[in-house]
Amino acid sequence: MILRRLSDALRRQDWVTVLVEIAIVVLGVFIGIQVANWNQTLADRRLGDDYRERLISDLRKDLGNLQRMESYYDEVLANVREAEHLLTQPQPDPRQLLKASYRASEITYDPQTRATWDQILSSGHIGLLPREATTQLAEYFAYDFALEANDLLATSGYRERVRSLIPLPVQEAIREGCSDVRAETAVIVGFVEECVIDVDESAIVLATERIKADSGLLAALNWHYSHAWSAAINAKGLSVLVQRSLDALEASDASPNSGHTQ
Repeated sequence: MILRRLSDALRRQDWVTVLVEIAIVVLGVFIGIQVANWNQTLADRRLGDDYRERLISDLRKDLGNLQRMESYYDEVLANVREAEHLLTQPQPDPRQLLKASYRASEITYDPQTRATWDQILSSGHIGLLPREATTQLAEYFAYDFALEANDLLATSGYRERVRSLIPLPVQEAIREGCSDVRAETAVIVGFVEECVIDVDESAIVLATERIKADSGLLAALNWHYSHAWSAAINAKGLSVLVQRSLDALEASDASPNSGHTQ
């Protein structure tokens, strides 16, 4: 319709009508672009809000895991120190030495909850997140320091050494009454409060005699300490980083950085 009127006006050389019709077309295009931009901005805001809520949920889970990991490795370190003390004594209490030696070798790890973050990166939607949070989130998800500490502890010479010295029935008794507390999902939440090693005293004495007879165990324990300390300090540092990310996400209205995806 507009094109027909414009064509008729051009044939008549009715320049006023031509200008009016062109202005109508330009205005219509402009309004259409603005509506499209407004719809895109609204869609971006909704998607950004969804990402933000999902990240908050993921980070809260990770924060709880990291705090448990920090407490766990603080307990491991306490047992490392106790085992080191008892190993240097001429006649240490056998049950205390066995408890400390074994608990000093324990490990735990909960992986990062990173599915949402990976989706944001792969889809190029980092610009939809609050600017204040992106730097800290990128730092947190760039590298899993807790996993590295776990891998070092899992392959620790001390862990392999001390567990090869303790007979299997004694290890089973420790695992049953003096080791980890696990949730229904098998996630480790800490150590049992009261250590009970339900085996004959002769088995306890045999295990501790093997431990004391290993001349290289103390040196391996000292090296193991550095990895356990790294695990504890990494968990503490990551907890701070996650909390800062949470604070930035929760304080923001999740407005996109630029209004468009990147």
